[in-house]
Amino acid sequence: WVIEGSTNFGKAKTIAVSADSGIVVALKQKVFMGQGDQFTLLMDLESAEAVPAEDLTRFEAPLKTLRKIQDDLKRPAESLEPELTNEQLASAEPLLSQLETEADETPFGRLASVISRDVKSQLRRAGDVSELEKKFLGKQAPDFMLKTLDRKTLKTEELADKTIVLHFWEYQGEPLIEPYGQVGYLDYLNSRRSKLGTQVIGVAVDPRFGNDQRGDATRSVRKLQQFMNLSYPIAMDEGKLLEEFGDPRESGAKLPLWVVIGPGGKIVHYHVGYYSINPDEGLRTLDDAVVESIKSNRDDKKKSSE
Repeated sequence: WVIEGSTNFGKAKTIAVSADSGIVVALKQKVFMGQGDQFTLLMDLESAEAVPAEDLTRFEAPLKTLRKIQDDLKRPAESLEPELTNEQLASAEPLLSQLETEADETPFGRLASVISRDVKSQLRRAGDVSELEKKFLGKQAPDFMLKTLDRKTLKTEELADKTIVLHFWEYQGEPLIEPYGQVGYLDYLNSRRSKLGTQVIGVAVDPRFGNDQRGDATRSVRKLQQFMNLSYPIAMDEGKLLEEFGDPRESGAKLPLWVVIGPGGKIVHYHVGYYSINPDEGLRTLDDAVVESIKSNRDDKKKSSE
């Protein structure tokens, strides 16, 4: 059987399946990486071996558990993000010991060990990140002074009456990997909320800003800024400001870090990593925090005037 999958841009995938066994014997797929560079992924089956009848029951047990873990994660189709949410980690953890026991001395033993090790590692990171959030949420934000790509200076005192959104990320022009730091959604949020007193600031974190490779780092950020056509300012940080706000990489987590500072200077929202996205809603969780800060500021001003 030959199965072809197409998109609006034409044929994207071809799969050859043995009509007798149902085994996939070959695959050809278009793969896009970087700035839309096209590659071809080719896979061909080299060999296949039938499972002895006496081993089938033993092999089916870990398969069923693997499938349950997969179903409970409820990941979107073709999702490639390796990081799991707290809810997904909580659903997978209780099944790890069962999976490792069932997979012992089967072809799934190594896979079970890798899954268990990865989930436990992510659980530790999630705990550390949770402690980081508790440390900063509701506290007064550190003062800052940032230089932007267009050579402007952004100071805390000059933004005191605004809701500030700091987006700490590498902002590397290469390699460009989806979801691009979710900056496209952030730019949309900026266009919606800037007139209501919100200032979005992208903070490009790169140690090269502190040495003689500053020019290379700046060009890389400009490349991304132009590629994504970003309207909000991007500032440069060699890592010092990120340390003041809590560098999640020290806990084994990854950027981006999102920090929302209310007009009173307190941190009202703190999030490490990517947001779960519904394309129709964008950065809903972040936007809710921004809107709540705007409303709170309006209420405070109204009370003061009364």
